[in-house]
Amino acid sequence: MDAIVLTGGSVSDKDGPKALWPIQGRAMVDYVLDALSGAADVDRIAVVGRAAGSVPAAHWLHQSGSIVDHLRAALSWLGRPRGEHVLIATCDVPLLTGAMVEDLLHRCRPFDRDLYYPIVRREDCEREFPGMRRTYVKLRDGTFTGGNLFVMKDDVLDRVLPRIDRFVQNRKNPLHLSRELGWSFTARLAVSRLVGVLSIDQVEARVTELFAVRACAVVCPYAAIGADVDDREDLGWVIRALAGRLS
Repeated sequence: MDAIVLTGGSVSDKDGPKALWPIQGRAMVDYVLDALSGAADVDRIAVVGRAAGSVPAAHWLHQSGSIVDHLRAALSWLGRPRGEHVLIATCDVPLLTGAMVEDLLHRCRPFDRDLYYPIVRREDCEREFPGMRRTYVKLRDGTFTGGNLFVMKDDVLDRVLPRIDRFVQNRKNPLHLSRELGWSFTARLAVSRLVGVLSIDQVEARVTELFAVRACAVVCPYAAIGADVDDREDLGWVIRALAGRLS
């Protein structure tokens, strides 16, 4: 399976591209690339965004623009779509390992859905990273945070890119985002964050309606899949966690 790593930018321009934030003498994205290249089922890796670098396991595509522009550039370089699944990762999950990637792909088999998205239980996150800030949603099935990997059929991804672009553009505009999601679902989601009105099946069904894809939420036991680095405080957590792995 081919993989795409999105590097984007940084929270603050003065810090430089987030993908290149240093962690124990290495760029943050290098840890993600180590994990992907260490997974037996991952073949080619395209790294796309404003960051530049040289890692033997990956091909770097210098690309400005939106996340949709980045995905299109990666699909073009990989020679896709071909009607097969592709793994998409962000650059800011440096605690990811090859074993975690393999576990996620194993849970996605037999790959009979168009889209797979990992979610992690709150108790797993708090057990592994006590005190680390995460955004959780309470569902009937439990309380979860989202992961930073996606598995999606490349031809479906190519088709839904315009709608993804609208979601990204409206992510900080609650009014416009609610219009995209639908007012009824937005209201139920807001209530569910507090009292667990919705189920995983209902969320999957809404994603299927919105994007005309067969979606599947994959419950994963690894908190590192959802431990993305948004700021310097998160970076401190990651540095301590990596130091703990080596001790």
